Amino acid sequence: MAPPQQPPYGQGPPFGQQPPYGQQPPYGQQPWQGQYLPPPVQPVQPPGPGLVNHVKRAFDWDVRGVEVSPREQQQLNGAGVLEGRLQGLLAWRRSTLLVVLPILTLSVVLSIVDAARRISNARVDGPGGGSLYTGFGIFFQWLPTIGLMFIPIGMLIVLLQWTDVRRPSKTLVVCWFGSIAIPLLAALIPIDWVIDLVVLRDRMEAAGFTPEEISTELFGLRVVYAVQYAVTLLPVLISVAGGVLKGAVRAKSLFPSASLPGWFLVTVAPFYSMITIIVFVLFEQIIGNGVLLVGVACLAAAPWVFVYFRKTFTRPLSVRDAQGKLARAAWIGGAATALGIVFVFVFVFTGEVDGVAVIGSSGDTNAGTALFTYLQILQTTLEVFARSTVTSVVMCLFFVNMVFREWQAATAMSPEVKREHDSEMNMLRRYDVAERTGVWPTMPPR
Repeated sequence: MAPPQQPPYGQGPPFGQQPPYGQQPPYGQQPWQGQYLPPPVQPVQPPGPGLVNHVKRAFDWDVRGVEVSPREQQQLNGAGVLEGRLQGLLAWRRSTLLVVLPILTLSVVLSIVDAARRISNARVDGPGGGSLYTGFGIFFQWLPTIGLMFIPIGMLIVLLQWTDVRRPSKTLVVCWFGSIAIPLLAALIPIDWVIDLVVLRDRMEAAGFTPEEISTELFGLRVVYAVQYAVTLLPVLISVAGGVLKGAVRAKSLFPSASLPGWFLVTVAPFYSMITIIVFVLFEQIIGNGVLLVGVACLAAAPWVFVYFRKTFTRPLSVRDAQGKLARAAWIGGAATALGIVFVFVFVFTGEVDGVAVIGSSGDTNAGTALFTYLQILQTTLEVFARSTVTSVVMCLFFVNMVFREWQAATAMSPEVKREHDSEMNMLRRYDVAERTGVWPTMPPR
């Protein structure tokens, strides 16, 4: 067989024809010059919640009514959370923490600034000058801020693992408890460990103060120190009790057939009212007036709304009945709280105590013409709101766990334990009926 004809030198085969052996294919048909393919189409992500949805969830008392977005539902389904109510609970927890996180972060920053200001104001100029705080006292000024920092850390861990129910919740509880325990333990430290009273006494003697004047000034310093630390503890005390109530209401909305959250709500509400009154007694006697009194009265009366609607919260409800009855009580209590907050802020911005304004600039407080700075009031307000909201998340999950454990224990009773339990409850029922009818049993049945 004759070999194939080679084309003349420098001339390739005709376009589109196969070249002889040993020659490259025509241009455009090399293996590395494949046809142009468009990039693969990325799957369309389902829509997620917007800012308005997150804010609405954070302030909504009805956790059962939370609408989960398609993107959240896809992520929860992938994590094995398939039940609608649990999906709503986790979506509510995520939105609430997302809304509170920037507010709490700002509160931490303001707390750092305020602590630095207090340390700076305690410095004494001149020969032999220094800080009136001891070495431990300087560290002590940072303890409330350090405690407050624990909460954002726990919140970030929950947000990074928001589809998990148990593990991040435990971390949040530990951080939340630490943020409360540190300021409370710091409050037990005596002023003698914080302020160098010996140096202060020596300076006052050098300035010509008499022993009686020195004792009076030091006693006044202790009173001022106590009042200032009461202001520091104010967000902790108010937020814990208020957060417990809000957490119980949300747990009842999620499981209206459960009675445990309602009983806890009705039991704790009067104590929260007393805590509110006790906290404000000091301020009312020192800087109070009629406006503050009305505000405190509204705040103290708000928890009693739940006691008034105790039959609604303590008995099992269907989902249909819970929609209207729980909403009515929640809105009345919220309105009383909002009214009390308005009166308190009116007092803060307009009130005076013996010619001294309640709130002013840092220069006003240094000059003695104002009691609190704008920075302190803003930081306290943000901290109260953030702590109370985070506490409601912690307590809601706590009550949900208690409801489940109660049902689990009731269904796991042995026949003997169930028989004894029924006998004990029937005994209480007989005396309850006797008290209502006036017909008392002569002897207990065997």
